[in-house]
This record gives sequence, C-alpha cells and structure tokens, in this order.
Amino acid sequence: MSKKITISKVKEFAKSKDNKIEELGIEIIPYIGFQQKKSIINLIANNSISILDDTKKIKKIDYATKIMSFELILTKYYSNVDFNTIDSIEEPEKRSQKLIEYYDILKSCGIIDHVLDNVPDFEIEFFTECIDKQIIEEIKTHGSLEDIVDDFLNKIVNKIPDKEGILKIINDIGGQMKDLDPDKLELVKDAVNFNRQNKSGDTIKKNEEIINNVKEFVKNKPEEKSDK
Repeated sequence: MSKKITISKVKEFAKSKDNKIEELGIEIIPYIGFQQKKSIINLIANNSISILDDTKKIKKIDYATKIMSFELILTKYYSNVDFNTIDSIEEPEKRSQKLIEYYDILKSCGIIDHVLDNVPDFEIEFFTECIDKQIIEEIKTHGSLEDIVDDFLNKIVNKIPDKEGILKIINDIGGQMKDLDPDKLELVKDAVNFNRQNKSGDTIKKNEEIINNVKEFVKNKPEEKSDK
C-alpha cells in the first residue's frame, strides 16, 4: 500500500469543494486476516454497549456509537487513511473526542462512504453478522434480568443468619413475634428460591431448613405469662 493519507490532507480535502474523492489516492485492502477480524469485532461490540448502572449489570445497545465505531474502524483497517496521530494520544477522553471530530470530517466529505462502498460485500457481511450476534450474546449473558435478580437475591441470602442467629433474633424481639404468621415465611422461601432452579441445590436446601426451623419455633413458642 502506498503512502498514508494524513489527517491534514483529509482536512484540506474536506474544506475544498473542487477536489474529487478519486484524486485523493485512497486505496482499499480487499481482505484482512481472521485474527485481526476477531479483534475488530470485539472492539466494535464493546464500544456499542452502554452500562446503565454502577454494578455494570444493566446494559443496552448504543446504536449511534455502534454505527460510528463500525464505520471508523473499518475505514481505518481497510484503507490507507491515517489514524496514527489520533491513536498516539494517551489520554482516553481526549482521544475519544478527537476520534469523533475526525469521524465528522471523514463522513461529511464522503471518505467513509467511499471506503465502505469499495470494501468487498463478503467482508462487510461477516462483520455485520458477527458484531450483532456478539452484542446480543454479551447483553444476554451479562446483562439479563435473571442475572440482575439473581445477584440481588445472592446478597439477601448472604445476609441471612444461621439457625442460632435467627433464634436469638426471635428471642430478642420477644413479644413482637406473637402476632407473626409462620405461613408468611413461605414468601421469603419463594423469593430466595426464585430463579435458582439451576443453581446450587445445597443453598436452596439450607435456606429451606432455616425457614422451616423458624416456622417451627414460632408455632411452638409458649405464650407470655401475664403479670395479672
């Protein structure tokens, strides 16, 4: 491949109304290797997913960023358009901002569309299919409602004390337990077991055992003697 088309040359071309894109000297790479394709797919897929909460459990597709990443990265790897100046910026936020600015320039003057129109269809189709599937799989595996609920319930289960701890709590609150309906404890057991059918059987068994012990204690707890 011949000399890179520098950013300054791209900016100069974008400002001119007389230059034709064919005269810019853009060259297209018709095929890139499989390992490099995998790296590109991972990069675009990661850029396309937004994290909506601090736990990094809730994720969504950022379609605008997905399109920009797809077009920018394929332009970078399938042509002789230069990205080295931006790639050399160490600060991530500044580099991202410069990439967005460069995207606007490349897109507005038709360079991105020219490159993608000349990349073989089978290459574009390969990326499109693999990126879409990887994004869906990532969200399904790491951002599903089941994962979020299971994570929440795990935190609850970890805070449930053992048998002795529960009995101590019951004794401490004394008379407040007399109006407790033991059958209501089934709601706790159902919540803990929810979405855990395929999880550890030992955990479910332990939780059921704790709740059953509490129910038995409440049913058999002697009435408090009156001072009258």
